[in-house]
Amino acid sequence: GLFLGILEFLESEETKEFSLGLAPLTGMDRGAETNLEERAIGYFGRLGLGGFSYRGLRRFKSKFEPDWGECFLLCERGPIGLARAAAAIGAVMRGR
Repeated sequence: GLFLGILEFLESEETKEFSLGLAPLTGMDRGAETNLEERAIGYFGRLGLGGFSYRGLRRFKSKFEPDWGECFLLCERGPIGLARAAAAIGAVMRGR
């Protein structure tokens, strides 16, 4: 397919790294220092917030043995602001 063709081309050009983009909301509820809001967003991310499976996206990307990095999101208004940000991410991921 097209994706495989792109990867083969990049390999022929001796490209060492390729970004598959983000897997938003995955891993938010991991770690000993997570707060209630992070655990809640991680839970909804596992459920497939807004009909989009972030867990499935992370599983797909994991097949390519990625070097996962952290990306941070700052929002205002505590849990309500975090929920709104998560809903916005869900809308973008669904293409709305």
